[in-house]
Amino acid sequence: MINATETTQWLVNARTAPCRFCEQPGTEGRYRAPGPLGPICPECLDAGRKLCQDGQERILGDLKLARLVTAPGDPCEFCGRGERRDLLRRSRPLPRMRCVQGEAVICADCLILGGRLLAHVSRARRG
Repeated sequence: MINATETTQWLVNARTAPCRFCEQPGTEGRYRAPGPLGPICPECLDAGRKLCQDGQERILGDLKLARLVTAPGDPCEFCGRGERRDLLRRSRPLPRMRCVQGEAVICADCLILGGRLLAHVSRARRG
């Protein structure tokens, strides 16, 4: 059971923790998608979506290299999946972004959901 102190500590750490992929620190008024091992910034979400589309390696922040992963292993740390299953239960690779200098991995589906979450929060703050 989570108490109020643990929740407050988690919120403070989520706001100030570095991005899980590029290690840029959180700043006031800048929203990032939450994750189980740390947040991910909008720039890394965008880079990951592009990486999953074209397969081209990307530089994140201060020379953190991100690569496309489609082989089994390295499951997404946000949802725990490494493959997709269709209606007939056949598995297909799930594209994922992996930070080469660290252990951070996020799948294409979670990258899209993170971007939608940030867009929703941004609209709510403006409106």
